[in-house]
Amino acid sequence: MSDVIVQLVKGNPKNFIDRCIMEVTGSPYSHTRIYFPVSPGFTCESTVWGLRSGMYLSMRELPCDTRLKFKVPWEYGEILAALEKAIDMANSRAWYNFALTAFDLILYPTRWLWKWIYQRKGWAPFTSARTNCSEAVDILSKIHVDLWPGSPPSLTVPGDYVKCEALEPA
Repeated sequence: MSDVIVQLVKGNPKNFIDRCIMEVTGSPYSHTRIYFPVSPGFTCESTVWGLRSGMYLSMRELPCDTRLKFKVPWEYGEILAALEKAIDMANSRAWYNFALTAFDLILYPTRWLWKWIYQRKGWAPFTSARTNCSEAVDILSKIHVDLWPGSPPSLTVPGDYVKCEALEPA
């Protein structure tokens, strides 16, 4: 079995949302998703698509700009549990969290404050059934390892993954 892969997609500078994400975070990445290598392979992402948005599963590995694998390999049961969670998220019809993405303009520069509040109170802004792309990858990854101990998934942005100690280039 091959590795579980966190995929990073570079933003399009001509796209307003991508450009905002890239400028605020100082990263070339505007989207993230996770690939699970069980036949035929599933790419899971929270995104805007068609008439609906939210968790989307593709039955293949999608192209991306950067591939990161977990330093500690996933067990088969963990992969199945994460896929089950992704399917539950897709079936719940929870829409993409547009508010979280928009408020990242404020949340990202003040993450130190929100992490501090989260560590003391267990509360974080925009925690709900709705997710954006980075939060969805964090939620699915927690089945294997907490990528950002002491920090809620809602504070993660795509560019953070290249600095994550639990991941390495694939």
